[in-house]
Amino acid sequence: MRSWASLVVTLLAVALCHSCAVKSYPRSVNALEEYATTAAHTVDIVAGKVAPKEKTGRKYDLTRQTPFIEYSFYMDDRFKGNPKAFYPAPKTVPLVQIVDKFKDNKKREIMLMKWKSQYRPQNPDFALYYETYVENQDAWAIFARSKKKNQGAIIVCHKWTGTDLRRVWRRGNYDKYLKKGYDVLLLQQPYHGFRSLEGSVFSGEKNLSGEVASVNEAMCQAVTDIRSMVSWLKKKREYEVVGVLGYSLGGTAALQAAVVDKNIDFVVAWKPPTSLGDVSQESPLAPFAVQAMRMSDLDQEAVKRILYVSGPANFNPSVSPDDVIVFAGMGDTFVPPEQPLFLINRWGVSKVVWYAGGHYLNMQKPLCKREERKFLDRRLPGYEEPPEFSWDKLFKKDKDKNKDVKDQDKDGAKEEKKSKKKKKWWDARTWKKDKPKDGK
Repeated sequence: MRSWASLVVTLLAVALCHSCAVKSYPRSVNALEEYATTAAHTVDIVAGKVAPKEKTGRKYDLTRQTPFIEYSFYMDDRFKGNPKAFYPAPKTVPLVQIVDKFKDNKKREIMLMKWKSQYRPQNPDFALYYETYVENQDAWAIFARSKKKNQGAIIVCHKWTGTDLRRVWRRGNYDKYLKKGYDVLLLQQPYHGFRSLEGSVFSGEKNLSGEVASVNEAMCQAVTDIRSMVSWLKKKREYEVVGVLGYSLGGTAALQAAVVDKNIDFVVAWKPPTSLGDVSQESPLAPFAVQAMRMSDLDQEAVKRILYVSGPANFNPSVSPDDVIVFAGMGDTFVPPEQPLFLINRWGVSKVVWYAGGHYLNMQKPLCKREERKFLDRRLPGYEEPPEFSWDKLFKKDKDKNKDVKDQDKDGAKEEKKSKKKKKWWDARTWKKDKPKDGK
């Protein structure tokens, strides 16, 4: 039913807003891809108008988003040259507590767990407020483990406004990773779901906010929680390979973690904003944040300097660019193509999938899933590349097979003829032996 509704909305959007056609593409496209991208682009435009009111209601108090914490701290030049100064490593492996176990089956078990977040505020002024953010001081995750021993694990970071982890888990098809050799740890992002502050109007209100200090500190906490789980999975669970997969703002956190942690083996980033300071003030990504910044007289240049530390495209990676894959929609209005391109060009990422679609609709999902599966398969220990396909080899194989069949047929015919001859001789001999003397 949902797929039909999406199709109807898409067609109506294209019919009503044909002028919303995408003007340029990051790669060459055919006519069908151009049509699909324009349709998804138009849906994004409509969603950008509708989605904010759906989450907050018609009237939203913008003073909840206005900056009130001293933000000049984040303009310190030492963070530009050394991102590890802003993203310190967790000191120990976290002590994880199992809170609940979900219904298991024969193939896997799922558990809800939490631990004390090892993040500490970097800005002393923000630290005073963080002491009161009790709900956000515990980190939460759902851990799904295959009952057969998987060698790899994936930490999944959900998108902005992601809700209760249990709902996020039910909506995502994460069992597919368990079948491919990876156990899954779904991480609750700061100020979302279980970690939402009391009185929050929507999940993630304090994360991507007009309060720019909160944006940077939330990114620092997200990176710290990811690094804590990388350490826990490798040292306590003894996984050989641990990677991070993120969607939208979760993709930003995954990439930012890869800037400072060389223990991350790979990153899969879906439609990630890679330089938050360069997000246009006309972007529908976080309309309340943009409006609040304008009310506080923060111009684009000031925002760019403040949010520099939260942009993975501003730094070099600690992981190999060959171990990073980026998926991005060519018609995305929330995260336009120039956002992934900042990082792709800076890092030299070669594995990029530009799909016909936008932020809400992906018109080439089978292609993306196939590329993701190939990328993940190659990261597992002991993986061997399948033999390269060749029509000549295929025809030769068929020819050899047919030859074998013909040889078998010939051998079978000879044996059958020989058997018949032997049987005829034996029958004749028996007849003579048993024949009555009277000839009857």
